[in-house]
Amino acid sequence: MLSPERIYSLGRDLTAFAPRIPGTASMEGAAAYIKDFMERRGMEVRAEPVAFTGVFFRSWSFSVPGAEVTQIASYPQNNSASGDIEAEIIYVGRGRDRDYLDRDVKSKIVLVDWGSMLDNEIPCGLGKRYPLLAACDRAFERGAAAMVGFFSDTPGNALKLLEPGIRPGGGSNVSGSSEHREDRRFLLPVLGIGREDACALIARLSGKKVMGRVHIDAIRKASRTETITGILPGAGRDVIVVGSHYCTAFEGAVCDTCGVAGALAIAEHFSSIPMEKRPKDLYFIFSGSHVWINCNIATRLFIRNNPDVMRKMVAMLWMDHITAPARRIGWRRVFRPGTVLLSMNPVMCLFAVLSLMKNRKVPRLLPFSRLWTLCEMGPFDCSGVPCLGLQVSDPVMLTTEDTWDRIDAEELAADAGFYLDMIRLLQKTPGWLTGLFELPGRSLFGCGTLFSDTAMPRCADYSPEPASPLYRGGERGPVRHGAPWKE
Repeated sequence: MLSPERIYSLGRDLTAFAPRIPGTASMEGAAAYIKDFMERRGMEVRAEPVAFTGVFFRSWSFSVPGAEVTQIASYPQNNSASGDIEAEIIYVGRGRDRDYLDRDVKSKIVLVDWGSMLDNEIPCGLGKRYPLLAACDRAFERGAAAMVGFFSDTPGNALKLLEPGIRPGGGSNVSGSSEHREDRRFLLPVLGIGREDACALIARLSGKKVMGRVHIDAIRKASRTETITGILPGAGRDVIVVGSHYCTAFEGAVCDTCGVAGALAIAEHFSSIPMEKRPKDLYFIFSGSHVWINCNIATRLFIRNNPDVMRKMVAMLWMDHITAPARRIGWRRVFRPGTVLLSMNPVMCLFAVLSLMKNRKVPRLLPFSRLWTLCEMGPFDCSGVPCLGLQVSDPVMLTTEDTWDRIDAEELAADAGFYLDMIRLLQKTPGWLTGLFELPGRSLFGCGTLFSDTAMPRCADYSPEPASPLYRGGERGPVRHGAPWKE
């Protein structure tokens, strides 16, 4: 049984390095924390660099003059262009072709409703240019100078960062007109604001001419992050992989401090057991390339660089978004709203049911991972490795409201306990049994299928950028640094 207090303290330590954006000082602090944690427990630790072309934001703002100039809390979207634009604001609804009829937006700021996360995630998983980027294309084609958008599914006035990633060399998974043809940089300055601020602004725009100013100062450059692997050898030859992303948007409790804290707690548990009592090797992979880069480049590099390990791999457990951001009571503690179990392997599903029952959890949906596969699970799935993940989707995920104080320690321990029990069962199971129902082949849909290569830009000289200002509840505050992890 994992200690709720212990696992909660791990998440609190990691929160000191928020936001964990690849290529920044806070990300390097988190990487040092994870490495030091595993090394202190006798694990072999490897770090593999991942180079990428990223956009690093120095400053940004969105202001609307009124009786006095009012600055509205905002956040740049992935790879936004720089710019300093003062122009009329035009609301164009969802930013579709019909929304531009009889609207002249040339050299103006367009305000767009980006819809919900699912509105964007599903087309992205189907290999299409998702609505936010398609709205950028239409605005750019019509001569707009900048875009300000909002998500209709965010709680209160929270800011949100859209999750689908960017290719390591730049550009999105499906290119469009608002990206430079040669170097794939984005050409339109884009800021996101809160839903309540957006609704108030839309009301002001009704029949009136309202001016606004979008300011973004950013640098685009080749940079670097790391994939960190901790190894606990076992008495046999088979390998079980446990993985999680350690980068976050904002403070990122659900996405993804809870998964990292859970994986570290499990690593600590098994490191205290003698090697002869661990029948299989355990590999703990922490990927630093989720929201800002490519959500499965780390796995593709691991598969390419570790063919011997791949031949011995019998299971992969993915720990992103493993818990809900608030205590659930009554039936909601059992039937986790929004919880999705991802696997089509019958042995893995049987073990999952047993582990869920032990930890008093029941998933809401049971899609098959080979039909819709997520993130770093994708390349393993396509390689014929049995994979499983239990993920929670919640409105606060990827928003400024996703803060560690909302996490319930006992529920987090139970969610991490599900994976602990999965590993215990897999340790006792012959590897050939889980592999009996697996065949290599491309999964059909999902972000885990979007990228198929390991091409990266050259990054000869690397120096981390200062971390972006931390937003919490729509308020801008200082980035917290420190080393609470030193024992």
